[in-house]
Amino acid sequence: MTPNPSDREADAAQAFDSNHNEPPETETDAEAVRELYGHKIMPSAKVTLAEQIHDVLCEEIHSGRWKIGERLPSLSTLVEISGLSRRSLLGALEMLREEGYIRQEERKGTFLSAILPGGRSPRGAVGIVIPAYSPAVSPAYAAWGVGRMHWVQKAAVERNFITEVFCLEEGADPRRIDSVEGPFGSRVKGIISLCPFPHRVERQLPPDRIPIVFAGFENEDCAPSVYGDSLDAVCQLTQQVIARGHRKILFCGSPALTRRESAIRVRGHVEAMREAGLPVDEKAIQRSLEIPAGDLAGHREFLMAFGEEATAIVCATCERAQNFIAVADVLGIRVPEDLSLVAYGPETQMRLNAPGGQIAGISFDTGFIVTTCFDLLLDQVKTRQCPVRRILVNPTVQEGDSLSTPRLGPARLSELVHAVSAGNSETRALAARSR
Repeated sequence: MTPNPSDREADAAQAFDSNHNEPPETETDAEAVRELYGHKIMPSAKVTLAEQIHDVLCEEIHSGRWKIGERLPSLSTLVEISGLSRRSLLGALEMLREEGYIRQEERKGTFLSAILPGGRSPRGAVGIVIPAYSPAVSPAYAAWGVGRMHWVQKAAVERNFITEVFCLEEGADPRRIDSVEGPFGSRVKGIISLCPFPHRVERQLPPDRIPIVFAGFENEDCAPSVYGDSLDAVCQLTQQVIARGHRKILFCGSPALTRRESAIRVRGHVEAMREAGLPVDEKAIQRSLEIPAGDLAGHREFLMAFGEEATAIVCATCERAQNFIAVADVLGIRVPEDLSLVAYGPETQMRLNAPGGQIAGISFDTGFIVTTCFDLLLDQVKTRQCPVRRILVNPTVQEGDSLSTPRLGPARLSELVHAVSAGNSETRALAARSR
C-alpha cells in the first residue's frame, strides 16, 4: 500500500522532530475508540495510545503490508484514516525509528528498514487470539485486553518472533484455532490466547495441532493456562481492609465479569470476612451484580441502600472503585476519610483524567504471566508435549491513597448519603454523568 506522490508533504520531514510543540491529546482523542488498519485503539491506563499505535504498525509490518524499502503512509494519511492525533502517531513512529524498523529520508518520506528490531531475522511467528471488541464490552475489560496484547507482542519480538493476530468473534466456533489448517499461517509455531474457549489439553500433541497457551484465565475448560489466583487475591484484598480496622465492609461485584470469575471473587471476600468473624452483606453483593459499569446513579442507590454503616468497600474491578469515587465527589463523601475503597485490578488513578492519587488494591504482574506463557509455549514447541495444565501466579499488593483506618465512623457517611433526597440536583448530575 504505497501512498500517492501527493502525500509527500512537509509533515513527512517533521515525522521525527523531537522538538515539536504539539498540544496534548484532546479529551476526545484520549477517550474515544479509534481504528487503524482494522485494529481497535482505545484508552488504557497501562498502555499509551502511542504504544498501541506502535503495536498495530508492528503487526502490519509482520503481516507483510509493506516490503523492505517500501514507503510507509505519511503522517497526514495516518491521521486521516485513523482519526488519531498527530502527537500519538508521531510518538509511535519515533519508537519504530529508534528500534530500527523504519528510516526517514529528508523530503522523501518514511521507509521500512526491517521486520524485527536491529534487522534480526525472525525464527517464526507466534499467533495471538484476541476477543472481538464490542461497544458493550466493559471499558475496564477492554483496557485489560489492550495491556495483555502489548505485553505479548513485546515478549514475542524480544524472542525474535513476529506475530499474527486472529480476532475471535463472539459465537464463532473455536475448535479449529489451534489446527494446522486453522486461521493461522504455516509460519506460526505456537499460539497465545487472550480469550477463553473450550480446549482439551493432551499430554502428547497430535501432529495436526499447534501448541497453545491461555493467558490470564481460570477456567477448567481451557488449558494449558497461566493465570492469577483470583480467590487468593480478593481474600488478601479484604484482609488488607480488615487489618486497617474496618469491620463493616461491603463487596461490590461486577456484571462485566464471567459468571465463574465473579463467583471466585465473591468467594474470596466471603472467606476473608468469615475467617475474621465479620458479617457478609449478601444482599449488597447480589445488588451490585445488577449495576452496569458507569451507572453512577446506580452506584449512589447502592450506597443509600447498603452504606449506612459501611466504612469500606471492596470492589471487584478498578472501574467500580472509580465509579464510587465519582459518586462520592458529588455527594461530599471524602475518600478515604469517610469511606475507604480498594479494588482488584491494575494500578489505577482514583479519578479519570484528573490528579488525586492511586486506588489501593491488588493485581498480578502481567509481564511475569506473559513470560511464563512463553516459557510454557516454547517448551511445547520443542518437545511436542504438554505436561502442565495450569500455573497459578501469586497477587501483588498495591499501596494506594484510597484506603485508611476508619476515622469518623459510619455516622458521617450515613448522614452524607441521606442528605441528598431523590430527584434533587445531585441525583440529576449523577444520571447525566452516567450517560
